[in-house]
Amino acid sequence: MRVRHRPDPGELCQTGWAGVRSRHAYLIVRNPDHPIAPVVYTELMGSLLNPNLLTITHLSALLSVPVGTGIITRRTHKGYHAMNLIVRRTGAIAIALTMLSASLAMANDRTDAFARVEAAQQALQAAQMELAAAQAEAAHYANAASTSAATSAKSQPTESDAKEAAESTKKLAWNEGWKYSFSAGVSGASGNNENFSGRVSLNADRLTESMETKAQASYIYSTSDGQRSASRGELSLNNDWLLDGPWRYFAQGKYEYDEFQAWQHRLSGHAGVGYEFINNDKTTLIGRAGVGGSYEFGSNADEKLIPEGLLGFEWSHKLSANTTLKAASTYYPSFNNFGEFRLNSGAGIEVVLDANTGMTMNAGIEHRHDSAAGTGIRPNDIDYYMGIGWKF
Repeated sequence: MRVRHRPDPGELCQTGWAGVRSRHAYLIVRNPDHPIAPVVYTELMGSLLNPNLLTITHLSALLSVPVGTGIITRRTHKGYHAMNLIVRRTGAIAIALTMLSASLAMANDRTDAFARVEAAQQALQAAQMELAAAQAEAAHYANAASTSAATSAKSQPTESDAKEAAESTKKLAWNEGWKYSFSAGVSGASGNNENFSGRVSLNADRLTESMETKAQASYIYSTSDGQRSASRGELSLNNDWLLDGPWRYFAQGKYEYDEFQAWQHRLSGHAGVGYEFINNDKTTLIGRAGVGGSYEFGSNADEKLIPEGLLGFEWSHKLSANTTLKAASTYYPSFNNFGEFRLNSGAGIEVVLDANTGMTMNAGIEHRHDSAAGTGIRPNDIDYYMGIGWKF
């Protein structure tokens, strides 16, 4: 069967055109701008449609052509009407089957896509875990290497360390490492009473890793109405041998001169142990206990050795960077005559006036008690002092 008339392509741009020849039908879309342009070929064999010739894009294009649209413009034969009906019905079935097949294909493709995405995510997670483990292992080895290098560098003494070690182990000569302080003060009165009093003192301290040494010399001179009322001098030396802990050994010696005592000269020496109850940057408290003796001579002295004990303490505290308080007391009980003793105590303050020059202000009080002072001699002597000093 042949088609007597083919419509003009302009008439087919929205509907399409079909020609029938024998048992085959051709559905043609002539619109060149259509997604399936220029030709989509579908072979109809009975009521079956081969879906393999169609794609999703083809299906979308076919759906845009209304089913049942007139295929030819002239109706000159009944066979054409029958073919129109066949095309309409077969096209609907073909479209339905194609949609089902496409849906199944899309479902399969989507399942496969999701499976591939899930596998990719798992692979990514595994790769991230592997990367984190590798980074942690690398960091561990880097830290180990740096620690080893630091330990090796620390274990090797530097030049400064060697210098400090040499300085710390260096033995100082007897005249090295001393710190000195000097103070002087005077007072007087004129008028109905003529009084004068003066005091000078010199202190020396030396501290090393193994010992601490203190030396002191002082002299007091006073007059009253032109007559000498006091003339006293003292020279003392104390050495402590420091141990690893708070304990220490000590030995001390002292020479005293006093013109207004039953004796004129007195020598004493003691040795024992000391203990640091407090020793920090601000406060120091040291207790001492020992034995020794004293010997008095000159004037009306008995000139005999008196065995004694020793029990005392030394305390100092820094109120500030420039101000220091000091106190000390030592008790000497006699072993010859129990109940007789000597007690020397003192307290004072030192204020640094000028750190550059070492200028200080010193004030304090000293008390000496002797229970066996002698006939006509008072057992207590108290001295007050204030003066200016220098540290060097």
